[in-house]
Amino acid sequence: MLKNILKAIGLILLASVVLSFVYSLNFLYPPKDEDFKTSGTVFGKVSIGPLCPVEPCTVPPESNPYASRNLIFTPKGGGRPADLPFTSKLNSDGSFNIELPESDYEISLSDCQFMGCQFSLPKMISVKANQTLELNLDIDTGIR
Repeated sequence: MLKNILKAIGLILLASVVLSFVYSLNFLYPPKDEDFKTSGTVFGKVSIGPLCPVEPCTVPPESNPYASRNLIFTPKGGGRPADLPFTSKLNSDGSFNIELPESDYEISLSDCQFMGCQFSLPKMISVKANQTLELNLDIDTGIR
């Protein structure tokens, strides 16, 4: 009987030592934020052109083809259920950067009425957690 009690106490002490060791590892090597990240980054540039039939082409700021356009990322599954689309406003040079949840996406461009839109878009991409994807799109306006 005493032997069984001593065994039980020994097992309890051993378990507490093991748990203390595992707990201390969490302080020595804490998990990083990216260990729990479920999103990835998409960056790149949309090029729209030519904008004039002759070079040099001087486009007034109010006619900037990127000013009012957004890239639209519509989830298509592959990591999470379909959801409302995400949008990324284009910078004045056509560049963009967006963080998206891991999934497959169909990409389109708002107010894209150029001839090249029907050939360049929609485009499909897969965003993976903790990864960065470069996406460059060329839209031909048809101006010659």
